[in-house]
Amino acid sequence: MISALLVASMLMTLSGCDSDNRAVLEVADEYAQAVTSFNCEDIADLMDNGEGIEDEFNTDESKFRNLYKAITGSFTYSIDKNSIASSKKNREARADITFSCVDYEMIYHEVFDEGGDLEAYINALDENNGNSTYDVKVTVDFVFENDKWLVKDDSFKDLHEIYGFMEQIPDYPWVNFKKLSEEEFEEALFTAIKVGNDEYNRNKFTGGLELDYFTGNIWIMYHTYDDNQSAYDEFKDIVDQYNAMQVDTTDYIYYVFTDNEGYLTVNNLDVGKEMVGDYSMYGGYYFKENTVIYAMCYTDYINEHEKIDDFLKNAGLPQPH
Repeated sequence: MISALLVASMLMTLSGCDSDNRAVLEVADEYAQAVTSFNCEDIADLMDNGEGIEDEFNTDESKFRNLYKAITGSFTYSIDKNSIASSKKNREARADITFSCVDYEMIYHEVFDEGGDLEAYINALDENNGNSTYDVKVTVDFVFENDKWLVKDDSFKDLHEIYGFMEQIPDYPWVNFKKLSEEEFEEALFTAIKVGNDEYNRNKFTGGLELDYFTGNIWIMYHTYDDNQSAYDEFKDIVDQYNAMQVDTTDYIYYVFTDNEGYLTVNNLDVGKEMVGDYSMYGGYYFKENTVIYAMCYTDYINEHEKIDDFLKNAGLPQPH
């Protein structure tokens, strides 16, 4: 006769054989390391269906890539070992993982409330050093396939939660300047370049007004429209033109662009004869609600660049990065 104690012992043994918690913990740790390193290739290798993940979370072409790098560089993680549950028989497992990163939303408000720009925001993220953090806890599911545990994340739901900043940040209001009135534009122009009312063109057109100052080297212009869409369309055309240029603009062009505001700055971009002869371009384009402002110079002369800087400073507009 088999004793009740022996039966209980056998059941416990069988139950233990079905569990594979140690192996699940190892895979969970590899996965968490890949996630915090923002290594999409490694993440895909650890998933049962990681196809398309590199396209889903590609930041190479994003204007926010340096910002994303600052956030992902702050990532840490912890695995709750007591949460791990696994069954080889059922070929499934799960584990709770908490990912921590810099509190990008709180720091955004701190920086922009003080008049900072995107560059100041990135610096603040880098300097946080774990003082302000944000936690995301996910329950990661695993499946046992081809004699190994793989992460199961349909439609990358968990990853979208972990990398939620990639969906939130593009919607932040990145343009930290106010809309200039016609009078404020004229005052900035006069203060910086000593331009009087009779030294620039003033043209009314259907649906708007244009103030245009052009000297050959310097072009400063103010467009105001009866509707926001026209201003958006004009600024979008500018962005598209620069993106379509047959030169590498990565180190010279910076822009942010939302539905209601944006700016594009140009810092000594030499485009040969494509647009403006053999001179470099310096200045910026600024879109806010129903207004678009141009402040550009087409020369290498530093004193002309300084005029543009003075105008932008007096107008409260971002200077070239």
